[in-house]
Amino acid sequence: MNRLNIFSVLLIASILMFVRCSEEEEVITENPDPTYETGTFTDSRDGNIYNWVKIGDQTWFTENLKFKADSGCWAYNNDESLVAQYGYLYNWEVASDTNTVPKGWHLPAKDEWEALLDTLSKMGLSIDTTFTAALAKSMASADSWNPSLNYGCPGSIDNNEFRNRTHFAALASGVMYEDTTFGGENYFGNWWTSDGKRGKAYFYRIANGRTDVFQMKEPESMGLSIRCIKDEEDTIEE
Repeated sequence: MNRLNIFSVLLIASILMFVRCSEEEEVITENPDPTYETGTFTDSRDGNIYNWVKIGDQTWFTENLKFKADSGCWAYNNDESLVAQYGYLYNWEVASDTNTVPKGWHLPAKDEWEALLDTLSKMGLSIDTTFTAALAKSMASADSWNPSLNYGCPGSIDNNEFRNRTHFAALASGVMYEDTTFGGENYFGNWWTSDGKRGKAYFYRIANGRTDVFQMKEPESMGLSIRCIKDEEDTIEE
């Protein structure tokens, strides 16, 4: 094959890939279930207004926490303009401080995350009937995820009927690593749990390239997002 033919083949392949990616970005839609109980909550400390959704017996924020703590929290890439979309990233010490979350809410434990995933699986929100943990699509927003050709992941165009069915609206808000560099925007989102010991703490991740919502454990000094869950004994103040 001569150079001209090779160039032509590469050019055509590039055009097809561009068109395919463009089509993916155009057709991604969200389909939140209208029967879910939803509402808003106003944080009296700073006036931030959060959407919430009730799933089974639990009530969750459908946005990442935006409260600016005195220390131990960062905007992604230190860019405050991203806080409105992504919220702040917190180290675990600050995330587990009860003063960081609004009154009436708390940082969820591993058991509460597992209860959420179990409820969603039983509701038939996995995209794969043979793998009931394939819940990433049902929990992910259409925003912030890079296009992906991996089946069933947040950035793919397949199974759009499941997209954000839960209202959870998970974003690929990235992470701050131990060396204070940032990464993962548009590829994964991470949410702390209240469980940690010996300098490491557990969190849950949704990643572009996987269909499930999975648990990880990393150093407490890393900066991750917070999703609040409502205290059982409290009512929600609009």
